[in-house]
Amino acid sequence: MGFFKLFSLAVAAVHLAEAQQTSTATNTAERVDCSADMNVLRTRAQLAELELGTDDTTQLPILKDDSTSPPKKVPNTEYLTKVCDAMKKSTVTESGFKPDGTFAYALQDGNTADCAAAVKYWKDAVSNFDSLPPAYTTDEAKYKDPQNVSFISMFNPAQSPKVDCAYFICPAAAADTKTAGTGSETTEDKELRALLCVTTPKVFTVNNKPFDQTQWDNISKAARSAASTAVPAFFAVAAAAFAAIFL
Repeated sequence: MGFFKLFSLAVAAVHLAEAQQTSTATNTAERVDCSADMNVLRTRAQLAELELGTDDTTQLPILKDDSTSPPKKVPNTEYLTKVCDAMKKSTVTESGFKPDGTFAYALQDGNTADCAAAVKYWKDAVSNFDSLPPAYTTDEAKYKDPQNVSFISMFNPAQSPKVDCAYFICPAAAADTKTAGTGSETTEDKELRALLCVTTPKVFTVNNKPFDQTQWDNISKAARSAASTAVPAFFAVAAAAFAAIFL
């Protein structure tokens, strides 16, 4: 089963907008088409173009059928809560997240997703590889860097790859005040916004390299020859603070 692991978010180090702290805050996710931005680089790398996922095996389950007849699509609040909570808290989750693919993410701060900015950030991970990316194992250091995993997801070498993306807005929850003895502690939540994409089929399999040498030569050439732009400070800080791996 595909999975992604999420570790602690150092929210104090990241510029994230504060949301109004109410108990009725609602997590939302809106499907976004980032395929055109991703396919510009994929075409240069001589890879098949990403097509949009259209079913449960290729789409993020941000919607579900309600109980009406005929059923209508409504927000999958349970899934949205799982994703948002995992992004905000110190958790490690290896199951319960679909589909079975390789994930890419980018923290953002706008009202809508910025596909171009995310793609630039992901492709810049090419500088983290001096040669053909190593075989995947859970202990491989290269794959503990979320930017590297996002890079490989974007360059999924499958023959007929699919992609699905969604822009998550996870509002701040109500402040939680804990009292111990004579002291008290207030936990202040923060709003989080992130673009999450998944490419299928899954790239990583244990003890196998994600690309062969020819694929890597084409990918690295395409990524390195793309117009180089400085990584926005927001992304640079977020990458350090939001240590997450999507697999």
